[in-house]
Amino acid sequence: KRQDLDPAATPGLVEEGTEYYSVAGAERVGRRLPDFEGGNVIIGVLGPFFKCPAAPFETALLLHDYLARRGRAAATTIKVISPMSTPIPISPEASAGILAALAERGIEWWPESKVTSLDPASKVATLASGETTPYDLFLGIPVHRAPRAVEESALAEDGWVPVDHATFATRFE
Repeated sequence: KRQDLDPAATPGLVEEGTEYYSVAGAERVGRRLPDFEGGNVIIGVLGPFFKCPAAPFETALLLHDYLARRGRAAATTIKVISPMSTPIPISPEASAGILAALAERGIEWWPESKVTSLDPASKVATLASGETTPYDLFLGIPVHRAPRAVEESALAEDGWVPVDHATFATRFE
């Protein structure tokens, strides 16, 4: 059965995949990694708003190094799939550094792409473009949402507190 990934859903285990932004999710990943012998790994950013823009790339680098220590890096392909056009859109320098580090390790960067569903039977991820790619381990980066109290307050518009993108200043003091 195909598992559609709803970015608005609360973070948690999806068939054949997990997030690691919650304590429970990180514990699940931590239990799974010692038995992972290699294959196709997708680190999938599920929406344009997510906590800590560097985290998916740090995860890819740490996972590569962990698998290298275990002698499994050569048996693994890691892909970071993201709807963003650059790793850190507000910092070309940081993005260049991240892309260089990924390239040094053979980690694939799939910009302007988003995983929309997983098929656990075939272990195939479908992207918004209709393209597919295999996976053996899927690590989803959940969409960041404002806390419910903020969403329901006078501070928010469409679920977010509007900010000046250059300064992050709000219309509130």
